[in-house]
Amino acid sequence: MSRSGVYLQRSNDGTSGYVGSAYSVGGILSRWLKHLNSNGDAKHLNLYVLENGHNNLIFTVLEFTNDNDALQTESRWKQTLGTKNTGPYDGIRLNKN
Repeated sequence: MSRSGVYLQRSNDGTSGYVGSAYSVGGILSRWLKHLNSNGDAKHLNLYVLENGHNNLIFTVLEFTNDNDALQTESRWKQTLGTKNTGPYDGIRLNKN
């Protein structure tokens, strides 16, 4: 888990999802721990956690990548899973960008 890659945080019922990537030191494990402590700039994910709590999220590794491919792979997964939402928070599509 200390490798670079792309992950999914989804609701227990599978209706809400957030795709993220992790690269450089610490990899996915480091990023997951950061999400547990503070979601940073993941605004829609932050709102979801405030409404539903961390216990309603399942964390899954979608794919391991190298550092250089992580962001491109993340974009592909966002499109594939339909998690991107450039509008107002809707509680379902949790990726703002």
